[in-house]
Amino acid sequence: MKKKTSAVLLFCLFSVIINAQENSALILTVDEAVRYALQNSRQIQSGAIDLETQKRASNTAWNTLLPSVDASGTINRANEAMEIPGVTIAEKDHWQMGGSIGVSLNFNVAMIETIKAAKIDYEAGKITFEETQKQLERDVQKLFYSLLLMQESIKMSEENLLAAKNRVAEAEQNYRAGKISEIELLQTQVAYQNQQPEVLRAKQALKQNLNSFALLLGMKAGTGIQVAGTIERPTAAETEFQVTTTRTEQTLQKNIDALIANRKALNLQVFTPSLQLSYGLQPGASLTSLTDGTTDPWKDNGGFSASLVWNLTNLLPFSANRQQAKNIDANIAKLRIAQTDARENAINEAQQLADTLELSRAQISALEANIALASRNYELTETAYRNGRTDLLNLQDAELSLNQARQGLLAEQFNYISAFLDMEYLSGAKMR
Repeated sequence: MKKKTSAVLLFCLFSVIINAQENSALILTVDEAVRYALQNSRQIQSGAIDLETQKRASNTAWNTLLPSVDASGTINRANEAMEIPGVTIAEKDHWQMGGSIGVSLNFNVAMIETIKAAKIDYEAGKITFEETQKQLERDVQKLFYSLLLMQESIKMSEENLLAAKNRVAEAEQNYRAGKISEIELLQTQVAYQNQQPEVLRAKQALKQNLNSFALLLGMKAGTGIQVAGTIERPTAAETEFQVTTTRTEQTLQKNIDALIANRKALNLQVFTPSLQLSYGLQPGASLTSLTDGTTDPWKDNGGFSASLVWNLTNLLPFSANRQQAKNIDANIAKLRIAQTDARENAINEAQQLADTLELSRAQISALEANIALASRNYELTETAYRNGRTDLLNLQDAELSLNQARQGLLAEQFNYISAFLDMEYLSGAKMR
């Protein structure tokens, strides 16, 4: 008797704690959860930083065309000063000072292709970031509906638990009135006690999954949340699904385009010369000329130069440049294979999802009909039990059949929603 009382008290205490947490929790719908995740998910924030880095690289790729500007100042002492007949050499005659300002530019047409490659990298980054957003949106929705499924299952279990509790109260009255035996009373009490731990475990599992869901959304650990909504089959036009170019294929194509631009840059480095321009000022003077009253002690040794430079080594087929070009060609070939593979996988996945949706629709219709039959059977069995025409075991069997039918419908509706969300993700377009 003490064990029974302790179990009841533990169940009541746990239920009070859970209810208190639920009352203070943040309630989210599926659309609210998706919006929050897209704004606060750490995965999205990290992806946004990567995209901003690629954007900055794209916007400043032209800086490769900037000339190099440098300035320097020098002071030096010669070991031997220039000897002038009749002039005594002093310490100051050993010293000279000067400075320089130089501007140089090294230009090759390959630089244009390098700038193009940076632009293409940014375009690929935008596709990757969009892919991350769409994937997160799908994952949030699928996990949201799985939590709804758990909530609905717990709700059904609690209804069954309440019904079992009511049967215990009714059995106690019948026992006191001498209508049933002590064995029948104990059967109802045991059935009620057996259901309580299952409900507790289900609530604890839901709590843990809600905590994980909060972290996925970008909330702090321990944030209390609840999900609100219904598990219903989405309404959409029943049309044949057509696979368009997937984001994976688009990303691979951008990577191919970037490699092609880099290959062009390598070829231009080989087959076109580089233009080198430089201009410098190099004023200098000796300490003697600065102190003896010379009218113009400073002399400019700078100048301007223009050169065309052609690296003939790169023309050799075994040079580093030509080997790098071959490596790029190999990588392009691999990416084209990956592109074809991604295309075929998308077509295959689309067909599988279409089959899953078709099967799920048929199963949902069958389960809905089965629930109607199981509900009618439970009603008749319950009436017979109350009138003493059947025993508790038959009632429990009817109740179990009804619960299995209801749980099966919820699970199948979730399967349909999950496949539907995968279909939307694969197509890249809303189908509702």
